[in-house]
Amino acid sequence: TVPSALVTLAGSERAFGRLNAPDLAISFDMAEPDAGQNVLTVTGENITLPSGLRLSNVNPREVRVNAHRQSPIDLPIQIRTLQPVADSLTLVPQPRIVTVLVDNRDQAPTHVPTAPVDLSRLLPEGSGTVSLDLPPGVRLAADQPGEITVTVRRRGVSPAR
Repeated sequence: TVPSALVTLAGSERAFGRLNAPDLAISFDMAEPDAGQNVLTVTGENITLPSGLRLSNVNPREVRVNAHRQSPIDLPIQIRTLQPVADSLTLVPQPRIVTVLVDNRDQAPTHVPTAPVDLSRLLPEGSGTVSLDLPPGVRLAADQPGEITVTVRRRGVSPAR
Protein backbone atom coordinates (compact mmCIF):
# COMPACT_ATOMS: atom_id res chain seq x y z
CA THR A 1 0.00 0.00 0.00
CA VAL A 2 1.04 3.58 -0.57
CA PRO A 3 1.83 5.37 2.69
CA SER A 4 -0.37 8.35 3.48
CA ALA A 5 -0.32 11.24 5.92
CA LEU A 6 -2.82 13.73 7.29
CA VAL A 7 -1.60 17.22 6.36
CA THR A 8 -2.71 20.46 8.00
CA LEU A 9 -2.04 23.62 6.00
CA ALA A 10 -2.11 27.30 6.95
CA GLY A 11 -2.50 30.32 4.72
CA SER A 12 -4.84 32.93 3.30
CA GLU A 13 -8.29 32.22 1.93
CA ARG A 14 -7.01 33.26 -1.50
CA ALA A 15 -4.18 30.70 -1.31
CA PHE A 16 -6.65 27.98 -0.35
CA GLY A 17 -8.74 28.99 -3.37
CA ARG A 18 -5.80 28.02 -5.61
CA LEU A 19 -5.36 24.66 -3.88
CA ASN A 20 -6.48 21.56 -5.76
CA ALA A 21 -6.48 18.89 -3.02
CA PRO A 22 -6.21 15.86 -5.38
CA ASP A 23 -2.93 17.32 -6.67
CA LEU A 24 -1.37 17.25 -3.19
CA ALA A 25 1.37 14.67 -2.92
CA ILE A 26 4.28 14.06 -0.64
CA SER A 27 7.36 13.13 -2.66
CA PHE A 28 10.90 12.10 -1.83
CA ASP A 29 14.02 11.74 -3.93
CA MET A 30 14.56 7.99 -3.94
CA ALA A 31 17.20 7.94 -6.68
CA GLU A 32 19.77 6.43 -4.29
CA PRO A 33 17.92 4.90 -1.34
CA ASP A 34 19.67 2.79 1.24
CA ALA A 35 18.92 -0.91 0.85
CA GLY A 36 16.33 -2.05 3.38
CA GLN A 37 14.13 0.22 5.49
CA ASN A 38 14.36 3.98 4.91
CA VAL A 39 12.78 6.41 7.37
CA LEU A 40 11.73 9.58 5.55
CA THR A 41 10.69 12.76 7.37
CA VAL A 42 7.81 14.74 5.87
CA THR A 43 8.53 18.48 5.66
CA GLY A 44 7.16 21.42 3.70
CA GLU A 45 9.91 20.77 1.13
CA ASN A 46 8.37 17.38 0.28
CA ILE A 47 4.99 18.90 -0.67
CA THR A 48 4.35 21.16 -3.63
CA LEU A 49 1.99 23.86 -2.41
CA PRO A 50 0.58 26.99 -4.06
CA SER A 51 2.29 30.18 -2.90
CA GLY A 52 0.77 31.52 0.28
CA LEU A 53 0.25 28.10 1.87
CA ARG A 54 2.57 26.45 4.36
CA LEU A 55 2.66 23.16 6.14
CA SER A 56 1.34 23.54 9.68
CA ASN A 57 1.32 19.90 10.79
CA VAL A 58 1.63 16.41 9.41
CA ASN A 59 0.76 13.07 10.96
CA PRO A 60 2.67 10.80 10.83
CA ARG A 61 5.80 12.90 10.53
CA GLU A 62 7.81 9.92 9.27
CA VAL A 63 7.13 7.48 6.46
CA ARG A 64 8.90 4.12 6.28
CA VAL A 65 9.80 2.70 2.87
CA ASN A 66 11.57 -0.57 2.14
CA ALA A 67 13.96 -0.32 -0.80
CA HIS A 68 15.73 -3.11 -2.61
CA ARG A 69 18.01 -3.02 -5.62
CA GLN A 70 16.60 -4.36 -8.84
CA SER A 71 18.54 -5.59 -11.84
CA PRO A 72 17.42 -5.65 -15.46
CA ILE A 73 17.27 -9.04 -17.15
CA ASP A 74 15.97 -10.15 -20.54
CA LEU A 75 13.39 -12.93 -20.37
CA PRO A 76 11.55 -14.86 -23.07
CA ILE A 77 7.79 -14.56 -23.25
CA GLN A 78 5.73 -17.70 -22.61
CA ILE A 79 2.28 -17.66 -24.20
CA ARG A 80 -0.42 -19.23 -22.02
CA THR A 81 -3.64 -20.39 -23.70
CA LEU A 82 -7.15 -21.24 -22.55
CA GLN A 83 -7.29 -24.19 -24.98
CA PRO A 84 -4.68 -26.73 -26.08
CA VAL A 85 -2.71 -25.65 -29.16
CA ALA A 86 -3.13 -27.99 -32.14
CA ASP A 87 0.08 -29.67 -33.31
CA SER A 88 -0.35 -27.97 -36.70
CA LEU A 89 -0.17 -24.48 -35.13
CA THR A 90 2.54 -22.44 -33.50
CA LEU A 91 2.11 -19.23 -31.52
CA VAL A 92 4.69 -16.49 -32.01
CA PRO A 93 5.03 -13.58 -29.55
CA GLN A 94 6.21 -10.17 -30.73
CA PRO A 95 8.46 -9.15 -29.13
CA ARG A 96 9.85 -12.55 -28.12
CA ILE A 97 11.87 -11.13 -25.20
CA VAL A 98 11.18 -8.34 -22.70
CA THR A 99 13.45 -6.60 -20.23
CA VAL A 100 12.20 -6.74 -16.66
CA LEU A 101 13.53 -5.56 -13.32
CA VAL A 102 13.90 -8.17 -10.60
CA ASP A 103 14.70 -7.81 -6.92
CA ASN A 104 18.29 -8.88 -6.30
CA ARG A 105 17.14 -10.81 -3.21
CA ASP A 106 14.77 -13.09 -5.13
CA GLN A 107 15.47 -15.90 -7.54
CA ALA A 108 14.90 -14.53 -11.03
CA PRO A 109 12.05 -16.05 -13.05
CA THR A 110 12.91 -17.95 -16.24
CA HIS A 111 10.20 -16.39 -18.40
CA VAL A 112 7.36 -13.86 -18.46
CA PRO A 113 3.93 -15.43 -19.02
CA THR A 114 1.08 -13.78 -20.85
CA ALA A 115 -2.47 -13.57 -19.61
CA PRO A 116 -4.33 -16.65 -20.93
CA VAL A 117 -5.01 -16.32 -24.68
CA ASP A 118 -8.36 -17.40 -26.12
CA LEU A 119 -7.35 -19.15 -29.35
CA SER A 120 -10.89 -18.94 -30.74
CA ARG A 121 -10.47 -15.15 -30.73
CA LEU A 122 -7.04 -15.30 -32.41
CA LEU A 123 -7.67 -17.91 -35.11
CA PRO A 124 -10.03 -15.87 -37.35
CA GLU A 125 -7.73 -12.83 -37.29
CA GLY A 126 -4.39 -14.61 -37.24
CA SER A 127 -3.07 -12.34 -34.46
CA GLY A 128 -4.08 -10.26 -31.48
CA THR A 129 -2.72 -8.45 -28.46
CA VAL A 130 -2.44 -9.88 -24.98
CA SER A 131 -1.17 -8.41 -21.73
CA LEU A 132 1.79 -9.77 -19.82
CA ASP A 133 1.17 -11.44 -16.45
CA LEU A 134 4.22 -10.35 -14.48
CA PRO A 135 5.32 -12.61 -11.62
CA PRO A 136 5.25 -11.08 -8.10
CA GLY A 137 8.17 -8.73 -7.46
CA VAL A 138 8.88 -8.29 -11.17
CA ARG A 139 8.17 -5.12 -13.14
CA LEU A 140 8.76 -4.05 -16.70
CA ALA A 141 11.76 -1.87 -17.54
CA ALA A 142 10.77 1.67 -18.50
CA ASP A 143 10.73 1.21 -22.28
CA GLN A 144 9.04 -2.20 -22.39
CA PRO A 145 5.48 -2.90 -23.59
CA GLY A 146 2.81 -4.15 -21.20
CA GLU A 147 1.09 -5.92 -24.09
CA ILE A 148 2.49 -8.05 -26.88
CA THR A 149 1.20 -9.32 -30.22
CA VAL A 150 0.59 -13.05 -30.58
CA THR A 151 0.49 -14.43 -34.13
CA VAL A 152 -0.91 -17.86 -35.01
CA ARG A 153 1.07 -19.67 -37.73
CA ARG A 154 0.61 -23.04 -39.36
CA ARG A 155 3.70 -25.21 -38.86
CA GLY A 156 5.81 -25.49 -41.99
CA VAL A 157 4.30 -22.34 -43.54
CA SER A 158 6.60 -19.31 -43.82
CA PRO A 159 5.12 -15.91 -43.01
CA ALA A 160 4.24 -13.75 -46.03
CA ARG A 161 6.66 -10.96 -46.79
